Amino acid sequence: MKNIITLLLLIIIGVFGVAYWQWNKPRETASNKKAEVIISIDSLYAAFQANDSLAFSTYQNKVVQISGLLDRVEKQGEGANQSNFAILLSKTNGIEAKFSFPDTASNKILTDLVKKQVVLKGFFAGFNYDAMMPEMGGTFEFNQSAIIQNQTHE
Repeated sequence: MKNIITLLLLIIIGVFGVAYWQWNKPRETASNKKAEVIISIDSLYAAFQANDSLAFSTYQNKVVQISGLLDRVEKQGEGANQSNFAILLSKTNGIEAKFSFPDTASNKILTDLVKKQVVLKGFFAGFNYDAMMPEMGGTFEFNQSAIIQNQTHE
């Protein structure tokens, strides 16, 4: 009986130990990952127009790098729950690429880069568009993003 109780206690401690480790391990971000795909926002949109199921399975959870004009920076939430989003615009299709950043430290850098050409990368999370009005464009979503390079827009 003592052996069973000891065994159960060890199993419970082990389960809680693994859960604690998983909960507290650092999040994976795109900043320390090599881009698996380097593509323009217009080419990405063309892939989704051609076959959205194939495109989604091709890019899902991959680190995708896109360059473009940083149109605006949006903030969502307050304090520790605040998130920053950099919005890149397509030159032709009204398509946006929305990159979310894992920290608020990127906010100052992003704000200084508005209306400039930038290179961003992030984990591809999906594409949202209005099925009733596809000509209005849509938004590509990227998580755990990173700023790769910036240059003055001419």
